[in-house]
Amino acid sequence: MNPLAYEEMNEIELNHWWYVGRRRILKEIILSTGLKEDLSILEIGCGTGGNLSMLSSLGKLTAVEMDLKAAEVAKRKNIHKTNDIKVLVGSLPNNMPTIENKFDLICMFDVLEHIQEDKEALIKIKSYLKENGRLIITVPAYQWLYGHHDEYLHHKRRYSKKELIKAAIHSGYKINRITYFNT
Repeated sequence: MNPLAYEEMNEIELNHWWYVGRRRILKEIILSTGLKEDLSILEIGCGTGGNLSMLSSLGKLTAVEMDLKAAEVAKRKNIHKTNDIKVLVGSLPNNMPTIENKFDLICMFDVLEHIQEDKEALIKIKSYLKENGRLIITVPAYQWLYGHHDEYLHHKRRYSKKELIKAAIHSGYKINRITYFNT
C-alpha cells in the first residue's frame, strides 16, 4: 500500500462521522460489560490506531497489528501520552507476538472476517483472556451482502448471528450478548 494511503486511512479513522459514532457505540458496549475500571486491554488488529485513544481511556492497552506500516502509524499516536500503549506486530492464529500477561478485555473490531482460520484464531485469543475476561468482536453481517467491497478489503466471509455464535461456542466461549448495530 502507498505510504500516503496509511496517513489517509489514519485521518479518516480519526475524524469521519462513521468511525467517531462507531467508537461511541463500542465504548458504551464496553462500559456495559460490568468489568472493573482500569482494565487490561488487548486490541487485535488495531490498524493505524483509530481506537487507541478510546480504549486507553479505559485502562492499560496493548495492541497488535499485522501490517508493519499501519503499526508504525499507530505507534506514533503514543509519542506524547502518559498512558503507555504497546503496539506489537503479529497476526492470528499462528504469528502472535509473545505476550506474557492476560487481559480483562480483548477487542477485535472488524478483524475476524479477514482470518481464514477463524475458529483457530478464537481458540488462540481465549488463551490471552483472564478467567472472567470478555472478548468483544465486531464483524460485517450477512454473507448474502458479500461483494466487491469485501473482496477489496480481503474479507474471507461475513457472519450471521447464528454463524458467529457457533464459531464462538466451538472455540469455548460463553455468549453474553450478540446484536446487530448500524442497521
